[in-house]
Amino acid sequence: MLGMLFVVGGILLGSAATGYDGNCYGFTDGVSGCSFEDYMSIQIQWLFILMIPAAVVVSVVAILNLILSQLSKI
Repeated sequence: MLGMLFVVGGILLGSAATGYDGNCYGFTDGVSGCSFEDYMSIQIQWLFILMIPAAVVVSVVAILNLILSQLSKI
């Protein structure tokens, strides 16, 4: 399950790298020109903001699944 998150993260990051058009899009301040490094820095920040909670949820579900499968053997 966690491997799938890394694969999806890599696909999203690759998509962001190929989608660079010279502009950075702010949350409230519109569009401004920026370098590729700035653009990728913003994309990586959003990737981690979205992937960390997803990884926690997947880990909790996997642990609960393991516990329940062990309890069903009793």
